[in-house]
Amino acid sequence: MEFSIKDLLNIFTLILIFTLSIYHLLVFLGRRKINEELYMLYFSLSGFFMVLFIYFSTIHITSIFAIKMINITLLFVYIFMILMIQKLIQFNNKELLVNKIIIFLCFANLILTTPVIFLGLDWFSKYILMPGNILIIFAGLLLYLNVLTKLFRKLYWKNPEIQSIIIAYSLLGGNGILSVSGIIFDISFFRLNYFLWGLSYYFFAYAFSVKTNNEYRELQSLKGQLESLVEVRTHELKQEKDTKTTFFTNLAHEAKTPLTLISNYLSQYRKTKSEENLNIIEENVNKLTRDFVNFLDNEKLLNGQTFYNHDQIMNLSDYLLNKVNQFLSIADKKKIRIHENIEKSLYIKADPYAMDRVINNLLDNSTRYNHENGYVEVKLRAEEKVIELLVTDNGIGLSEENRKNIFLPYNQASHEKRNTQGIGMGLSIVKQIIDTLDGQITVESKKNAETVFKVVLKRYYLKEQEPVLKNVPYSIPANLGIEPKLEELPYHEDKRNIYIVEDNIELIGYLLVELSEKYNVFYAFNGKEALEKIKTIPKPDVIISDIMMDEMDGIEFLQSLGDAYKDIPFLFLTAKTNAVDKIKGLKHGALDYIYKPFSIEEVKAKIEKHIEHGSHVENKVFEKMRMFMNNRQAETVNTFSNFCTQNNISLAEQRIISEVKKGLQNKEIAYNLHISEGTVKNHLHIIYKKLNLSNRTELMNKIKNLD
Repeated sequence: MEFSIKDLLNIFTLILIFTLSIYHLLVFLGRRKINEELYMLYFSLSGFFMVLFIYFSTIHITSIFAIKMINITLLFVYIFMILMIQKLIQFNNKELLVNKIIIFLCFANLILTTPVIFLGLDWFSKYILMPGNILIIFAGLLLYLNVLTKLFRKLYWKNPEIQSIIIAYSLLGGNGILSVSGIIFDISFFRLNYFLWGLSYYFFAYAFSVKTNNEYRELQSLKGQLESLVEVRTHELKQEKDTKTTFFTNLAHEAKTPLTLISNYLSQYRKTKSEENLNIIEENVNKLTRDFVNFLDNEKLLNGQTFYNHDQIMNLSDYLLNKVNQFLSIADKKKIRIHENIEKSLYIKADPYAMDRVINNLLDNSTRYNHENGYVEVKLRAEEKVIELLVTDNGIGLSEENRKNIFLPYNQASHEKRNTQGIGMGLSIVKQIIDTLDGQITVESKKNAETVFKVVLKRYYLKEQEPVLKNVPYSIPANLGIEPKLEELPYHEDKRNIYIVEDNIELIGYLLVELSEKYNVFYAFNGKEALEKIKTIPKPDVIISDIMMDEMDGIEFLQSLGDAYKDIPFLFLTAKTNAVDKIKGLKHGALDYIYKPFSIEEVKAKIEKHIEHGSHVENKVFEKMRMFMNNRQAETVNTFSNFCTQNNISLAEQRIISEVKKGLQNKEIAYNLHISEGTVKNHLHIIYKKLNLSNRTELMNKIKNLD
C-alpha cells in the first residue's frame, strides 16, 4: 500500500493532534481542582474530535456513517474551540452571541446532512455538499473574525501567548479555505489535506506552554517574595519575642525594687510608727499598681477590648487647664516652668477617663524627662474640623530609634531601664486610646533637644441645650520624677567603706540610712558613673552593685574594674534570679548575690561575712574556680562534637571531616561512604566556606587536635 505526500501529512497531523490532546488531558487531570485550567480540557476534547473528523473525512469518505460522523465531530470541534477561547479571554455579550451563532450554524449543518441516511450519497453530493460547506466555512470565518477582532481591539496581540493563538486560528482558517478551494477547483493536494490544522494545534499547545511558563515564573517570583516576607516576619517575631523577654525581665526588676522598699520600710514602721515610712510605702505601692494596671490595660487594648465610652461630650479646654494646674506643683519642685496657651470652649466626644490618661502621660513625660530649669509648653488650638494638642519640652529628647518605636508596646522598658521610667506602657496606651477616637498622635524629637508631642482629635460643635459632662473626674498625678535628696554624710577613718552602685534613688537612700551607722557609704547611679567615682573615693572594702542599669550595667562595671580593685569582694544586688545570670556573674568575679526583694538584715550579714573572713583569701579561691571553669570551657570547645555544633556542620559533613582526618583522599572517602567523588568535593567546598578555609591542608590543621 502506497502513501502519497498528502496521506503522510495527514497521518503526521493525526499523531500530532492526538499526542498533544493526550498530554494536555493529563496535565488537566493533575490540575482538575483549578477552575482556570479548564481550557486544557476543552483543548484536549476539541483535539480528540478533530482526530475523529480527519479520520472519517480521509479514510471512509464514501460511507454514509462517515459523512454523519464528520458533521458531528466538526460540531464538537467548534463547541470546544469556543469554550477554550472563552476560558482564556473574557468576551462581552455581543461576542458571546456571535459564538452562539457559530454553534448554531454547525448544528444547522448537522441537521442539513441528516437526510443522507434515507436519500443516499448521490442526493447528498448533488444538493447538500455545497450548502453544508458554505455553512461550515461561514461559521469558521465568524469564529476567526470574532476572536481576532477581540484580540486586536484589546491589544492582546502584543502578548507572545496571544500571538501564538492568533497564528493557530489563522492556520485553522487557512486550512479550511484551502480544503474548500481544493473541492471547488478540484485540486487534489488541497482537498482533504489537514496539515495546517495540525500546525494550528501545535501553536495552541505552544501558547499554553508560554502561559504555563509565565505562571510558573510568576509563582517562583511570588514564592521568592513570600519567602522574603516570611524571613522579614520571622525576624520581626524574633525581635518581638526578644523585646517581650526583655520587658518581662525589666518588669520583674521594676516590681522587686518597690517590694524591697515596701518590705523593709514596713518593718521599720512597726518599730518607729514614722509617717515618712508610710509615705514611702504608699508611693511604692502606687507605683506597682500603676505598672500592673498599665500592663493589663495595654493587653486588653491590643486584644481589641474597649472599656471606654466615647459618646460623652466634654469641654477639653477646661479639662486641660485643670490638668496643667495639677502639674504646676510637681514642675515647680524640679524648677520646671509650664506655659499654657489654651483656646477656650473646645469640645470633643470622648471618655473623660481616657483623656485623663492621655494628658497625664504627656504632661508626666514632659516633666519626668526634663532638666532642672527646663520648660514645658502646652497648646490647644482648633481648626474647622479638628483640635490640636501640642506638648513641648526641652528635656532629654529621643534618639532616632526610640522616636520611631516610642508608641510600640514594651518599647521603653526594653531599650533603657531608667529609674524613673516604670515599665514603658504609657505612650503605647495613649496611642491606642487616640486610635479609638479616630485621632492621630505624632512626635518630633532629637537626642538632648526639644520634644513635641502632637495629638489631633475630631472637633465637636456643641448643639443647643446639648448636655456637657459636669464634675469631670481628675486623677491625681503621681509625684514621679521628684527625686529625694541624699544626704552627704561625713567620712570616718575608723569605719569600713561600702560602695553601692544602684539606679533607684529611693533604694540608695534607704541603704544609706541603714548602713551609714557602721560604714562609710559611697554611691553611684550606674556603672559608668561608678568607674569614674571609684577613683576619687577611699578604696572600698565591699562593692554592692545592681545588674540592670543604664549606660553601663553591673556585669560591664565588674569587668571594667582595674587590677587595683580585683581583691575587693563584689556582691550583686539584683532581681535576676536565674542560674545562667548567676554563673555569668560568678565567672566574672562576683563573690555573692543578694536577690530582690531582700531583707536589710541579709545585706548586713553578707557585708560582715565578706569583710571578716578576709576578702583576699576568698578572691584567690574564686580566681582558681574561674580558671578551672574557663579551662573546662576551653576543653569543651575543643571536642569534635562541640566544634561541629558551633560551626553548623551537618552529619554528612561530619563524616567527611572524620575521613579527611584519617588522611584519606576524595576517591577513598567516596568509596568508604558509598557516595560519588563529586558529592565529596561539594561537601568539602561547603565545609571550607563554613570554616573560612581555602584547602585541605588548612582543614587538617584545624581539626588535628579535636577528639
